[in-house]
Amino acid sequence: MFESHIDDSRFAKFFHLDNREAVITALKDTMDTIPGSYGMVLSSIDGQRLAYVTGRPLNTSRLAAITGSFCGLGE
Repeated sequence: MFESHIDDSRFAKFFHLDNREAVITALKDTMDTIPGSYGMVLSSIDGQRLAYVTGRPLNTSRLAAITGSFCGLGE
């Protein structure tokens, strides 16, 4: 039902690779609690996509980049 992916090379810069399944599970569980959500993206502060879970087609790279832009504006 959900499509999920982790970019191991980017993910490993921030988390231990043994935590991959826990991260995907947390993203899926969070999506289940938010009615009408399309997907979730875990991104770095510079807008790189680390992991995602989607229930519909979604440009997760673009969403990660937008998140990075918001972080930059917040600083």
